[in-house]
Amino acid sequence: MLAESIKLIRDLWSGEKITFDGMYYCTQDAKLYTLPPQDIPIYISTMVPESAQFAGYHGDGMISVGGSRMKVYRQIMEKFEYGAKRAGKDLSGMPRAIELFVAYGNRLEESLERLHKYWAGAFIPAQFTNKIHTPQMSQQNGEIVGDDILRQKACISSDPEEHAKYIKQYIDAGFTHIYIHCAGPDELKFIRSYADDVLPLIKEQR
Repeated sequence: MLAESIKLIRDLWSGEKITFDGMYYCTQDAKLYTLPPQDIPIYISTMVPESAQFAGYHGDGMISVGGSRMKVYRQIMEKFEYGAKRAGKDLSGMPRAIELFVAYGNRLEESLERLHKYWAGAFIPAQFTNKIHTPQMSQQNGEIVGDDILRQKACISSDPEEHAKYIKQYIDAGFTHIYIHCAGPDELKFIRSYADDVLPLIKEQR
């Protein structure tokens, strides 16, 4: 189904009328009347090695989420590269992105509390495998997550060098784009402090 959807999207970028008779949905003379200036790259989300090969074969790039063991990410990268090579693609032009959760600053207990409040529901599989469809349900789901689990899934530290080291392991694993997520009400303050304190260290490492 997903492969058919990707093909349909790409066919629509031609500007022609597209009729599609699929297993789950159909289109009749579908047409994009305002075309993008260039084809939009399709990144496929992958959380496990089994889906990474599909992402490499059918997608223009991939995106994952941090929190698993590094062994899993190395396997994801291997499968993604294998899928891309099977499709005859140039791997050097295919972004491999990952979102990492962090808490940074001098008031780590508050940061940990915010991470638990806003994002803990996403740290257990039920968020994605069960019918959880409201923020309230996600919050209730996350209440069973302990601080020890949060520390395993995120980098929680006031030391810039520890954050740089945490990010570097994902760069070394093959990820080309790193997105940093910090749960809290003052995102701009976090972005500025992280840019001043952590990013220069990452550039030095590279």
